[in-house]
Amino acid sequence: MGSRPRESVSVDTQNVRGLSETKLEEMMLHMEEVGSLAVCMQETWSANNSVWTGAAENKDHVLLLQGLETPVCKRGSQGVAILLSPEAKKGWVAAGSKKLTFGHRIVATRLLFKDDRGKPLLIFIASAYAPIGAAPAEDRGAFFDNLQRCIEACPSTAVFIRTDDVLARLNIKPFTYYYHNRILGWGGHVARMDMSRLPRMFLTAWVNHRRPVGCPQMTFGRTLNKALAAKGIPKAFSEWSVLAQDRDEWTDLFRSPSN
Repeated sequence: MGSRPRESVSVDTQNVRGLSETKLEEMMLHMEEVGSLAVCMQETWSANNSVWTGAAENKDHVLLLQGLETPVCKRGSQGVAILLSPEAKKGWVAAGSKKLTFGHRIVATRLLFKDDRGKPLLIFIASAYAPIGAAPAEDRGAFFDNLQRCIEACPSTAVFIRTDDVLARLNIKPFTYYYHNRILGWGGHVARMDMSRLPRMFLTAWVNHRRPVGCPQMTFGRTLNKALAAKGIPKAFSEWSVLAQDRDEWTDLFRSPSN
């Protein structure tokens, strides 16, 4: 298990617009200067879906790459990556040295350390690159589906690393904000349906039979409850479904700046 990380850690993000050996060396030097635990990169333009561990000039870093196998243009294959510092590498090895991928636009990993009480501290880091607004609807839909899988893959006990400071400077909220809004928007829409509609039936349906051994790791009901809890909205259907009956008030509720 990796040694306890610093009380505060820095995780940077950068759109590298083509990851070359020179840029990689500059990135590692920058990490040493500012003490970054990791750097999440987008637009690496690399088709190399690999895990690189090396000691270039005695720099014991780890580079997790993910992108399209076939270039889509002269610039390359979109691509995302996570560069781990030597400190982060220890936690990465302790967590099993795994690279988690969700489509070609999202790569994630886990780091395992010990907290100040000697207990396991799991950190989940994800680097994502969303398609542009003009991209086909199916591409954008696939990205958000993969994003949902990524969020659900993060253990409830883990610290989920997000680039809140960078997003704030761009006036963009963390992607969990938009993800939860999407879930609650659909949940409210279904709750307003007539009971004769199939989606409304399934929302509160119950099978009067014992569940077989085992169950899905995540269901829509559990995902919805997580979104309600994140927004501070009561999870009881008898309460939130009443709030959802007024579409505008429901939307204002879960899109409130405080949420």
